[in-house]
Amino acid sequence: MSLLIERKARATVAKELETALKQIDAAKEKVLEDKFSDYSGAIQAWWERLRPDEPTFFSAVQPRKGAKRTIDFKAGLTATADRKAAKLRDVIAIFSQSQLHCLGLALFLARAEHEGVGFIVLDDPVLSSDEDYRVHFNSTVLSELLSLSIQVIVLTQDHDTWEELETRYRHVSISTAQLYIEAPADGTIIENTSDALLAKINRAKSLARGGHPDLRKECGIQLRDAGERFCKEILVNDRRRNGDMAASLTDYDGKTMEWLFPKMEHLLDRDASHPGKFTVFKKTVNDACHDNAPPSSAAMTQAHGEIRFLVKEYFGR
Repeated sequence: MSLLIERKARATVAKELETALKQIDAAKEKVLEDKFSDYSGAIQAWWERLRPDEPTFFSAVQPRKGAKRTIDFKAGLTATADRKAAKLRDVIAIFSQSQLHCLGLALFLARAEHEGVGFIVLDDPVLSSDEDYRVHFNSTVLSELLSLSIQVIVLTQDHDTWEELETRYRHVSISTAQLYIEAPADGTIIENTSDALLAKINRAKSLARGGHPDLRKECGIQLRDAGERFCKEILVNDRRRNGDMAASLTDYDGKTMEWLFPKMEHLLDRDASHPGKFTVFKKTVNDACHDNAPPSSAAMTQAHGEIRFLVKEYFGR
């Protein structure tokens, strides 16, 4: 009789243990579902900052049914703006390489936000084939990261990105630099280029006083580049003041001072003399760049002074 009682007790304990283990597994699944639900929301938020309003979009990350260590990434397909009738598919089945790259970036940023990191390093975060969402990264994504007090280091080989970020985030004292190698044995050289416009003007300063005609020609090239950059910044700043937050220096790639100046002349309005100053500056540097004797050292020095004055007057730099 005692053996039967012991056997019954063992069976009862075993059943209770089995029930407890099932309850623990269910609780673990619930914790994982809640965790992945939070991550899904964060990833989706970063995805929408990178690729807003697309018919194919990231939907969720969730544990795979019946598996303990496997997760699924789901994408939505929709033909309507409200996305109510979206069809869910595995991202690997329908996402392009560009979209997978974007998803990886969204995952990284969601984790950085969740962990409260102090800084992140992004190495060419926008692929050369992804011009469609470069503007969203440069404006929306980086602005959000800065609002989270995350220091961001962006490495890029794309000159347009470097140029736009230097202008767009100058108000937060962005630092920019160019990295290059002249001799492998000497390693990488880092050149501070935090203000491209001032960098161009400063490079021309010593050339302006050069006695040799070739030096004055080179000064003219540098100052013409500076003048074109000045015009572009004036135009971009005006467009942004009027609500066009997507305005970028790259919108004016390939445009010369002859094209730019008439568009921005009326914006030199802080003094009646400023349009005339820039007109004389433009004529001097254009003369220096033509195939003839360059202007005198005095004329080049004056031109340098004119553009330096205007930059300080309109940008406070």
